[in-house]
Amino acid sequence: MKKIDMIIRNGQVFDSVNAKFEKKDIGIHQGVFVALDEDTQSNNEVDAEGNYVVPGIIDEHAHLNLYGTIIGANADTVCIPNGITTACDGGTCGASNFEQFYMSNIIRYESTVYSYLNVSTFGNKSLCKHEEDHDPADFREDLIDSLFEKYPQVLRGLKVRMCKETLGDHGISPLHAGIEMSEHLKAKGYHCPVAIHYDDLPENVTVKELFGTMRKDDVIAHVFQTKAETIFDENGKIKDCVWDAKKRGVYMDDCHGRVHWSYPNLQNAFSQSFYPDIISSDLVRVSEYTWILPSVCNVSKQCSRNANRENFTERNLYPCKISWH
Repeated sequence: MKKIDMIIRNGQVFDSVNAKFEKKDIGIHQGVFVALDEDTQSNNEVDAEGNYVVPGIIDEHAHLNLYGTIIGANADTVCIPNGITTACDGGTCGASNFEQFYMSNIIRYESTVYSYLNVSTFGNKSLCKHEEDHDPADFREDLIDSLFEKYPQVLRGLKVRMCKETLGDHGISPLHAGIEMSEHLKAKGYHCPVAIHYDDLPENVTVKELFGTMRKDDVIAHVFQTKAETIFDENGKIKDCVWDAKKRGVYMDDCHGRVHWSYPNLQNAFSQSFYPDIISSDLVRVSEYTWILPSVCNVSKQCSRNANRENFTERNLYPCKISWH
């Protein structure tokens, strides 16, 4: 007889290899899913009839520097209760305050938390009248290099916010500077894609220029955003430059948030078979206990627009396969 910690019976178990759900019994032992033999027993059995059974969910883009920034949410109260066992902070902090984030929050969180590093030295200033200024002259590559050297297992790339509030008259130069720093870090052996916040572009930056600059393995967050120039042309078709970026290996992150999407945009994109590669929450403190969470809620919203449930579950659960390595 083999004794394990728990047996879950009659649930719809997600098979991540084949991207499908299958009704079956499964066990958990020492924190890992295990197959059941005829003689497997447990003192703890759960009937999961009518429920889905999935591994710990991964939220690829959230903001988790609790009390360190105005937007920082609490990973302990919103991640684990919603099945999120791993999360990546979407560049809340820059070189001046990342270590505070690490010491105050990352090392104590029950969920495993990784982070992008904001190219702006003082990090994200969302919800302020004057947001961070992405003047490349103020980017501290020396400090960024030092942090990647010290925290290579936590830092997952650089974050550049591409919107009117951060770019001003700098145009696309902050993104070019971020990519140049990324190339230097990659040459030193660090994992360093660039993730961008795409929203409300200024007139001196176009979607064609923006998407054309992104490289294989880079991430475009808020791909279904609704402000200024979107991914759709005047006829509602996905622009060629957007398709080209996706084919090139640039990852499209739904990164839902509260304001960075709409049902019409989802419906229009899905009708053209354009789907995100990643589905994340863009969780911030003001949305901790709203309809935005849990992350599976975002999958459910997208499935309501006729998206494939299995494929979208895989995009939500396993972004590490495509962007974290």
